[in-house]
Amino acid sequence: MASYAVSEYYESSSFPSVAQRLEIARKSFAEKCAESGDDAEIDLLAVYLALEEESRKSPHYDDGLMTAILAGETALASLRPNEEAFRHVALTPATLLVRRSTWNDRKNLEDLDRAVALVDGALLSPKIDASYRVATLRKLSAMWEERWERTRADSDLQQAWQHLESASRYAGAIENNILLSNAATLRFKIDPNVLKCILEIPMVRLCSVPVSFSSICRKKFRFIDARSLATETGLRVLEFDVLPERRYVALSYVWRGSYTEIDERPRLGTMSVEGAIGADPISIDVLVAVCKCIIAPRLECDLLWIDGICIIQNDDEDKGWQIRNMFDIYKHCKQCLILPGGLSRLVPLTEPTSWIHRAWTLQGAVAPENYMCLFAWDRGDAILQSHFGISIVEVEPGKSACSDLRSLLMMSLRGSVHVLSPPTFSQDDAPRITVKMLADTHEHSQIMTLLGAIDYRGVEGMNNAVWRSSLTRVASRPADAVFSIMGLLNVNLNPLDYDPGDRKTPTIALMKAVLRAGKSAQWLGVAPNMEINPDIPTLPIFPKVGPKGTAIIPTVKGDVPISDIMDDAAWWSLDGAPHGEMSDEGALAIHTRSLPIRRTQRSSKDLEVRPDGYSLWCDKVLNSDVWYTASAEWGPPFALQLGRMEMYSNGALAMARMTQPYLVMLVDSAGPRMVRNMGYANVSQEIVELGGWTEQNLVVTAAAGTGKTRSVEEQKK
Repeated sequence: MASYAVSEYYESSSFPSVAQRLEIARKSFAEKCAESGDDAEIDLLAVYLALEEESRKSPHYDDGLMTAILAGETALASLRPNEEAFRHVALTPATLLVRRSTWNDRKNLEDLDRAVALVDGALLSPKIDASYRVATLRKLSAMWEERWERTRADSDLQQAWQHLESASRYAGAIENNILLSNAATLRFKIDPNVLKCILEIPMVRLCSVPVSFSSICRKKFRFIDARSLATETGLRVLEFDVLPERRYVALSYVWRGSYTEIDERPRLGTMSVEGAIGADPISIDVLVAVCKCIIAPRLECDLLWIDGICIIQNDDEDKGWQIRNMFDIYKHCKQCLILPGGLSRLVPLTEPTSWIHRAWTLQGAVAPENYMCLFAWDRGDAILQSHFGISIVEVEPGKSACSDLRSLLMMSLRGSVHVLSPPTFSQDDAPRITVKMLADTHEHSQIMTLLGAIDYRGVEGMNNAVWRSSLTRVASRPADAVFSIMGLLNVNLNPLDYDPGDRKTPTIALMKAVLRAGKSAQWLGVAPNMEINPDIPTLPIFPKVGPKGTAIIPTVKGDVPISDIMDDAAWWSLDGAPHGEMSDEGALAIHTRSLPIRRTQRSSKDLEVRPDGYSLWCDKVLNSDVWYTASAEWGPPFALQLGRMEMYSNGALAMARMTQPYLVMLVDSAGPRMVRNMGYANVSQEIVELGGWTEQNLVVTAAAGTGKTRSVEEQKK
C-alpha cells in the first residue's frame, strides 16, 4: 500500500474542496449500497471508477484529476490486497499521478514518487499472477526511467533496468528476450560497452572507403550508436538478437533523392556502403544532424536504424530476412524520422521531392505510432498558418527544423501559407511559402490517400488506402512495391522466393494471402479512372519509375505523371467489399450481386433515364458509351456490386456530398461463369434497390480480348 497515507495527503493538499467532494460522493454511494445491501468496499470502488472516468473526459482539468487520484487511493485503502478488485484498480491511480506530475510542465517529483509507491504496493498482493507482475514491473520501470529523465541520477536509471530484468524472470520466452533487450538499452545510457559493437570506424576514416559488413553475422538487428555520431566521434554499429521496443528511432527516406554533382560538399564529407547500388552518397553532416535530433530531450534515443547501413546490402539472405522484419522495425520504433529528400542533404519545405512516389516510404509513414519530418530551415521556431496552424521546431539553429508528418501533409494541400515567427506570431506582413517537400500541390489524390491510411490505421478502411497508395508508387526493384506493404496488410512473404524485377507474381501472392486470411478484396476500384491491368484484371496498370524517381504511366504520346491520371482530390474506403479466392494467374472468384445492363452510344453529355432502365454514371470509365439497367434480361453484360464508397475528410479540403455512393464493376462474358472487367461506375441508392439483382458466383479473369477503360489521352482531357 502507498507509504504516503491518504489522510495525510488530504491535510496537505492545496485542493480542500476535492476531499470534501470525495467525501460527499462516498457517503452518497454508501447510502445507496446500504439500501441495496451491497458491500461498502464495492461502494468505494464505484466512487473511484466514476471519478476516474470523469477525469478522462477532461484530461487537462487539474482539479478533476486530483479528485480521481484521491478517490483511487481511498478505494485501494479499503480493498484487501488479495481481491480481484484491488488488482483492477491498483495501477490506474499511479498512471493518473504520473499524468499530473507533468501538469503545466511542472515535472514535479512528489506525484511521481507517490505513483512509484502505489505500484510498489501493488506488488505486495500475495495472489497476483505472473502476467500481472510483469505488467506492474514494466510500469515501475517506466516511472523510474521518467524520473531519470528529470534527475539524470544513475541510481534512477539502474532502478529502471533492474525492474525490467526482474520482469523477465516471470515472462514467457519471447517477452523475456524483449525485456532483457530493453533493459540493455537502458544500461547502454551509462555504459557504452554493454551492447555488442560489430563495426567501429573513426570519423576521420568514414569518408575514405565504403562501409563493409563482410565479417558479421547475418539475420541480426543492427543499430547505429547515435551518441557517437552526434559527438562526431565515429560510426559505431551495434547488434541485437531481439528487437527492442520503443528504444530507437527508425529513419525513412528516399534511396535516391536530392543529390546533384553541383551540391556543396558537406563539411564532414560523404560516405557510402558496400553493395548499396544506386544509392545517393550519404552526407555525414546529415547523419550527425539526425543523431543530434534524436538524442535531444524531445526524443532521448541513443539508437538509430537506417536500412542502408543496418542491412548487409550485398547479402541477399540478410536482406530478405530484414525485409520480412521491416514492418516490426517501424512498428516498434519510438519515433520514425522522415527525410523526404534522402541522405545526401536536407531539403527545404519548398523543394519538391519524389517521397510520395516511392514504395518504401509508405510503410515508414503508416506503421509507426509517432513520426516527424526533418528538413532544412533557417527561421527558428515558427508556425505555418492556413485556416489551421502547425508548429515548426528548430533543431540546429539556422540549419534544420522538424514538424509532424501528418500536419505537413495537410499543409501540402493548402498551397501558399503564412510563416509566423516569434515573439508575436503575427500574420501582418508574414512571408508566405508553398509546402512541396512531401508532395506537390497537384498531387492531392496521393496526399489524401496517404492521410487516409494514417488516420484509419488499425481499423476498417486502412487496407483500402494502403492498396491505393501503393499502386501510385514505384521502386527500383519492382517486387519491393509489394514487400513494402505486406506487413501493413498482415502478410509476410519471403522476398527470396520472387524475382526482384517482377511485380506481378508477388502482388498475386499478396492478394491470395489477404483473401485466405478472411479479408475482403479492398483493392477493387482503387483507381477507377486508370486502365485495367492486363495481367491482374482487378487492379489498374502498374506505374514505372520516371527519370526523377516519380511514378509515371507510359502512353502513346509519352510518359504521364500518375498524379495527372489520378486527378481526383478525394479518397474513399470501400465498405462491404466482396470476399473471394484468387488463382495463381490473378483471376478473382467472388460471390456478389449482379444486374443485367445494356449499352447505348452517348447522345449528349447529360445522362438520362431510359424507358427500360436507369443510366449508370460512368464518365470516368467509358467515354463514348452510356450503360443502363436492363432488368428484364439475364445478361451478360452485368454490373457487379462492389460496396459503398465511404468518403474521407480531414478538414484540409472541402468535400462535396457523394450522390452516387455505390461502386459497381461493369463486366462482359469471358466464358462459362467467367467475366472480364470493362471498368467501373458509380451508382445511386436508387439503382442498388432496383429489382433484377441476383446473387452469382463469378470469376473475373484476364481473358483474351479484355477491354480497356478510356484511353489515357482521354483521361487527361
